[in-house]
Amino acid sequence: MENKNERFADLISAIRKTPKQPQKLSVMTYGVLFLLGLLIVSLLFFEGKTALKKPQNEKAEIVVKKDTIINVSITVFHPTTKECGKYPLLCADGYKININKPERVIGLSRDLLKQYSKTGIFDFGEAVYITIPNAPYLNNWYIIHTACANDIHNRVDILIFNPTVCDVRGCWAGTIRKHF
Repeated sequence: MENKNERFADLISAIRKTPKQPQKLSVMTYGVLFLLGLLIVSLLFFEGKTALKKPQNEKAEIVVKKDTIINVSITVFHPTTKECGKYPLLCADGYKININKPERVIGLSRDLLKQYSKTGIFDFGEAVYITIPNAPYLNNWYIIHTACANDIHNRVDILIFNPTVCDVRGCWAGTIRKHF
């Protein structure tokens, strides 16, 4: 019996003398620890303020913006010194007209522009759709780059580059549509 007890005692002392080897962690364990640490840091950093947090005592609303359509008078103009002043190729917003690359440019009366009127709803650089029932060949998307004179109200001026190619004159009733 002593032999067995001695062997058992020797085994226990050998185990106590042998330092324990640290257990190796798997890659998955490191990944889980990393994600937990990231979660804790993000909670401390953002202090509960997240974009997904719903404001208290408020119902979530879905806001649908509709197109704004305004009835206007529509005329045309040409980039000449007679019609536009000293610098006919320079627009009110600083845009330079390139005659070699015709673009669809319009000017609005100042009562329709935010820069000149408190009731204006359009900005320079916005794309709007012009509809003219009596001149359907001019129906298209245009970009607002210029403004009309001070005494003109509720009007759209369409820039026509070459009057010999497109000899359009007149004043039409039409609509301007701002798309959201």
